[in-house]
Amino acid sequence: MLWHYEHHAEQLKERDDYINAAELVELEEELNALKRSSGEARPQRGLARGMDALLLRGKPHKVNRKTYIRLAALCGWFTGLHRFYAGQKLTGAMYLMFCWTGIPFAMTIMDLMMVLPKQADEHGIISL
Repeated sequence: MLWHYEHHAEQLKERDDYINAAELVELEEELNALKRSSGEARPQRGLARGMDALLLRGKPHKVNRKTYIRLAALCGWFTGLHRFYAGQKLTGAMYLMFCWTGIPFAMTIMDLMMVLPKQADEHGIISL
């Protein structure tokens, strides 16, 4: 099964219309920087600015990668404890509010998919 996925991924990369996601993100960041430097960037308004302020407050938190993964795998899908550990209290509270639905489970799976490939430093620390 894994071979089939890797083979399919290689075929997609050979296509003319293939777009590498990492390159796309870099290009978008470069475009935003150019817009800011030329004064063409429009500031966020209303709800978008408020949500960004709530969810992305301050600088990134540094956490122990193994502890974060353990908390997410053992009880994150129900309590959001891994989010509280990372200092993301608002999303942790949302996990608790919706613990009776499948939403925290799906979000924990996505959290794990983002953290597992990250490389930790020599002390086992990653930035979230």
